[in-house]
Amino acid sequence: MSNLFLIIVAAGKIGGVAGPLPYDMDECQRRRAEMADAVVEAWKKPEVVAKLKADDPAITVDAYRFECRHLAEKPALGSEYVP
Repeated sequence: MSNLFLIIVAAGKIGGVAGPLPYDMDECQRRRAEMADAVVEAWKKPEVVAKLKADDPAITVDAYRFECRHLAEKPALGSEYVP
């Protein structure tokens, strides 16, 4: 049996996981899009960019992804993300 998870990917690693989620894939996709939009907006703020670049100078807004996936087990934080 699989469960639905919303996975936050940062620079190819799993940086956050929500789930198993109580709603369906359509709702997950809507929330995923909202989160992606929020990241794009945050990257427009110089203070946010400065903090993120201080932690990792090579990081860009494109390093962040949000995925809705049906999985048997909750992914481990910090593990490599395999689409």
